[in-house]
Amino acid sequence: MLRSEKACDMVILTAQSYEGIIYDIPGVLERLLAAGISTRRFFIDEAWGSLNYFSEDTQPLTAMNISALLDKYPDLDVVCIHSAHKSLFCLRQASIIHCRGTRTLAARIETAKYRIHTTSPGDPILASLTNLESETICRRVFSSYWHIHYDPTKAMLDVSSLGTGTLE
Repeated sequence: MLRSEKACDMVILTAQSYEGIIYDIPGVLERLLAAGISTRRFFIDEAWGSLNYFSEDTQPLTAMNISALLDKYPDLDVVCIHSAHKSLFCLRQASIIHCRGTRTLAARIETAKYRIHTTSPGDPILASLTNLESETICRRVFSSYWHIHYDPTKAMLDVSSLGTGTLE
């Protein structure tokens, strides 16, 4: 690979799972950028995390909380989508697109929105941060990972002692 080439054009991350696992997106972005990742384009799926912007406990973990990163990396573009019908109690399906970054980003998003007609990332989301092992769906594990937090609006149950459900 030539040094001028990028390994990828965009990184897609999931910010929160349905079950209430929240990732520290500004922290993840900061570590990726500090490690030398060449891309400056990030797509963050916060479909289940719209409410996180309204809590002082979870707001620092949100994708649009990146002012310090924008100061340090002025070429950074971050696009974030919310599925309002999943977490803001809309009466019909609705998506919200937020973006922060370079001056041309909002215009590019506006153009792309009319070409694609959806904010759902589909298959690329399978390569996201939600690929966790089953033991991480338990409150005791959160302290082991700096980037994983617990959504205080969700009830977490450890059902690992129930077995696998297969008949022997």
